[in-house]
Amino acid sequence: MSLLAVLRVPTWRLDASYGQTPPSGAAGRWRVADRAVADRVVADRVVADRVAADRAVADRAVARRGVVTSVAIGMALLAVVGGPVAVGLWDSSNVIEWSGCAMAAEPAVKTPDPDTFPAVPGLADDIAMRGGMARSGAKFAAGKAGVVAYLGGSITANPGWSQMVDDDLRRRFPATQFTFIHAGIPSVDSTGHAFRFASDVMEKGLPDLLFVEAAVNDLHNDRSAVEQRRGMEGVIRRALRANRWMDIVMLHFAEPRHTADYRAGRVPEVIANHEAVAAHYALPSVNLARETQQRLDAGQFDWARDFRDLHPSPFGQRLYFLAVRRLFDQAWPATAGAANAVKPAAAVELAA
Repeated sequence: MSLLAVLRVPTWRLDASYGQTPPSGAAGRWRVADRAVADRVVADRVVADRVAADRAVADRAVARRGVVTSVAIGMALLAVVGGPVAVGLWDSSNVIEWSGCAMAAEPAVKTPDPDTFPAVPGLADDIAMRGGMARSGAKFAAGKAGVVAYLGGSITANPGWSQMVDDDLRRRFPATQFTFIHAGIPSVDSTGHAFRFASDVMEKGLPDLLFVEAAVNDLHNDRSAVEQRRGMEGVIRRALRANRWMDIVMLHFAEPRHTADYRAGRVPEVIANHEAVAAHYALPSVNLARETQQRLDAGQFDWARDFRDLHPSPFGQRLYFLAVRRLFDQAWPATAGAANAVKPAAAVELAA
């Protein structure tokens, strides 16, 4: 039954005379009323059509969100419980149908484990021991209090490698009461480190061991070669003036332009300038920029997928820590076993 029939509008009144001047009398009045009803019917039809169209659009949007949610759940299960089970839960064909397009679902890629990486050619050259770290090692081995400071930019400010170093030192020297000063501030370069060393480090403790890094921010802040050397030397001189027995380790973190320079056979200017200061003061240094480039070229990991950025992912932070751990193993070989040994769960329970 039509809508006009439900409203009891005589269909014969909606004829070619509609729109003409209505006749006089009762018949004319009825005809005008019928036309008004017809106008409302047409308007209702337009509104109904619009509502139906909007509802269809909303239903399609909900369906798409459902597909995306199902895909997200499926991919999470794929990573946790394995391919066959997860795929069976959300799409047996492993194909997403969306808006008429078919897209093959990408398989989950597992992040590599840097602890299992083999050595690469030239890796030993990335650590320069120079004067070594005997003074801090002797202090820590005596079982007394020890102070360790980390001075750097956002890579040091972010949680990761430095906290792992904290834990490593506690394992190597379990009888020592450590104080750790985490003094990383994003975007600050070597010149800024020199000016803030007293307030951000010395006011919190007198370090026995200091880590300092600025190879990324000296580059990003467009420091000149002279500023790079003077800024880093300012940090070293202020530190040694406060405690001439302090061991200082210089770190050079990875940055895409550093990687490009090493691939072109060049030492990045900022790293060369900082290394000149380290060599002059006989300080150990760890070239993480070169190690990162060497491992990338060996195919051990992918920069965008695994390392993510010059601000490293947890994977990259772990890679940085492992390099520092190798430095400790070389500087304090007697402690290497305690730091690297992993007790089985049963042994830990028995010891407790």
